[in-house]
Amino acid sequence: NSRSSFYEDEYFLRLSKAPEGKVSININSIKVRSDQEGPRNTGRDTTKRFQVNVNGDTNSVVEFDQSNWWEKQKVQVKAIDDDLTEGVDYFNFASQPSFLSLIQGPIELSAADSPNIPPLGNPLMLPNEINAERFVPPPGVTLDMSSEYVIEAAQIDRLILNDLDTRGQRTSGVVRCDQITGMNMVQNLKITGQGPFSGIYYNNMEIVELNLGNGVDDIEVKDTTEAIHYFNLGGGDDVVSVRTLAGPLIVNGNGGSDTLDLAPLTSSMGNIQALVVFDGGISSDGEEDSLSLDNGADTEVDDVLNVTRFIVEMESMKNNATNIIAPTCNSKFPSTTLLPQDSYLINLRSATGGTFTLEVHDPQRTGNG
Repeated sequence: NSRSSFYEDEYFLRLSKAPEGKVSININSIKVRSDQEGPRNTGRDTTKRFQVNVNGDTNSVVEFDQSNWWEKQKVQVKAIDDDLTEGVDYFNFASQPSFLSLIQGPIELSAADSPNIPPLGNPLMLPNEINAERFVPPPGVTLDMSSEYVIEAAQIDRLILNDLDTRGQRTSGVVRCDQITGMNMVQNLKITGQGPFSGIYYNNMEIVELNLGNGVDDIEVKDTTEAIHYFNLGGGDDVVSVRTLAGPLIVNGNGGSDTLDLAPLTSSMGNIQALVVFDGGISSDGEEDSLSLDNGADTEVDDVLNVTRFIVEMESMKNNATNIIAPTCNSKFPSTTLLPQDSYLINLRSATGGTFTLEVHDPQRTGNG
């Protein structure tokens, strides 16, 4: 039974059955130091002293016999205020490095329902308890109803992965529509005969963001859902290879000589079924960013390649409703997204200030164009 004061507490003692004679329980306060001895605590008082009193003294005796064994006897513990500064009242947790390699166990993230989590069952009821269809709050009580009309299918779920402090040898990662592996994360781990498990499993995410540091990274995108993917590469000569794409991909190169390689497994740009944006960043002396497209296997259709200062486009890359590739991964989760295939990117080039207003109207709901 904790007291309201942070320096006092109390508990109760009683026996479980009648004793044959008298039972005495000695409760003693023990001298302890509040600081450990060591070079970091030089100059601090490490003398052992009583820190608490028991029932108003450094020791107390609680007695039971056949006349009071069932009664609870209170033991009060109170800190001794001796006006001495000993130690500190807080813990300082050091900042941890941003390493995906610290993930050495499988992680499953579900933005909606998961087959691994059972649904809520019926509530446990007390005898004669009534579960009214709708709770009526008593007078003066206001309920927070903000979550009553939240619909999961209309929510935007975001997965953010940070690997900002990796240095040294090249780091490789693989992105699939339901899994991210590599980056020195756990690989092929078996748990009680199940597995193997590798990296991070996820589903029903609308936005997937990968933030990398100044190391050299190789990222292979094997396939995706219709979610929006952001890759912030940081420094280093990074390479992003895209095999199949069903949702928008935005790659920010930042520093270093970065490469975006659109090299589908079939060497056909028809597998790129969503918007791709590549910003190499501000290059320093000797840094060159490159964009590579492989359409060598397309021998049946004559494509027209449109090239401007900012856009590379061909007919087979367009996002036609009848030409959407289904994800090739065999996910154990149902995978759905609410973001439309017709996505728009707003880029305020060289903007240093000011404001703008963006209004979006759904003519099917509002009647406005």
